[in-house]
Amino acid sequence: MRPYLWLTLVGPLLVLAGCSRPTPDADPAEEERAPPVASVAPAAPLVPPAAPAVEPVTPAECESLAREVEAAACDGNADELRHFIGRETLLERSVSDLDLSAAAREKLFADARPLPDLAGSIAAAVSEGGSYRFVRVKDHPNGRRMLFRLTVLDGRVDYHELKPVRTAAGKPRIFNAFVSSSGEPYPAALRRGLLPMLEKMDARLSPPERELLSCSAGLAAVRSALQSGDAKKALSAVRSLPPAVRADKDVMLARLRAATLAGGDEALRALEECERRFAGEPCVDLVRLESLTNRGKPAEVLAVVDHLDRAVGGDPYLDTIRANAHLEAGDLARAHQAADRVAEALPDLPTTYLLRLAISLQEKDHAETARWLTALRQRAGIALGEIESNPVYADFLASPEYRRWAAKKK
Repeated sequence: MRPYLWLTLVGPLLVLAGCSRPTPDADPAEEERAPPVASVAPAAPLVPPAAPAVEPVTPAECESLAREVEAAACDGNADELRHFIGRETLLERSVSDLDLSAAAREKLFADARPLPDLAGSIAAAVSEGGSYRFVRVKDHPNGRRMLFRLTVLDGRVDYHELKPVRTAAGKPRIFNAFVSSSGEPYPAALRRGLLPMLEKMDARLSPPERELLSCSAGLAAVRSALQSGDAKKALSAVRSLPPAVRADKDVMLARLRAATLAGGDEALRALEECERRFAGEPCVDLVRLESLTNRGKPAEVLAVVDHLDRAVGGDPYLDTIRANAHLEAGDLARAHQAADRVAEALPDLPTTYLLRLAISLQEKDHAETARWLTALRQRAGIALGEIESNPVYADFLASPEYRRWAAKKK
């Protein structure tokens, strides 16, 4: 991926690894299915009595749970995070419609260990300079959700909606996660990854799932081309898929990513189809942001980020993307304004320091460069390596401010 300009200026990147998503399909409505419950035969009456109403999780309980999740994520410790975002819980939801024996379920979950792990992916991003922050509690027709922002040090952003339920003991716990960039619940992605294993077990798969299995080589070609940045090859691989598979949400978003990267009429057609199918969903904006940033299209990035801001209900972090776009366009005044807003709203994010450092380097404000280099090391725990060998620091290295900063660093 082409890094954000403010990271190009300050040196090497720390990038989230892994989390490649398996092959597509899942109905977003699956997200709202209740977790599987063991059935018990009624004792006497033919019509069992209504189950007692479960009191919904309150906003205060959501916020308290969200703060615990945020604290668990802050050190990049996957095991701590799994106490809240349980791998087994999400795997259970991915197969909750299948009648599997206890032994078959145990074997399936053991075989599924190589599949992406949401808590592990979050922890990896945080340990490499990213962040996982609670944004707000969201009301939803099917219950409240906790909105989180995941950032990666290379500038990418995603949003997760974690859905809590109340356990029999009365304590809220997370039982599902909706990922904005893919526009689907995380168990849907797990289900796709489980399809080859489920097929071997003769599980009852739907016709669309069987069609996905038959196209596994073509879907792998799409993923491989996107990972290598070959937009034309990715689009060609998408076109080779059957119409029903091309209409899958995951494949449509892959096509949009590739088409936006390639540009031209194909990008407009892919965007129109996604906007018609997924109107108002952040996934379209998040896919376009990454591709437009790769192409160096700051004006278009600014338009998309404004739309995304409205779609997620407002997020001050998005000013980091605006600041980067203004930097790329050479508009330092507006870059400063956006950076000021970020610094006021989110003063402790590592990307805030990197953004300020990049602006100071462009302005040749050596005192500010020294200040933000120190802040990165002392407050954010990020070292940029040997700046003496990085040509973007040439003017700073020749300044008295650098000599004073270097003397203090020893």
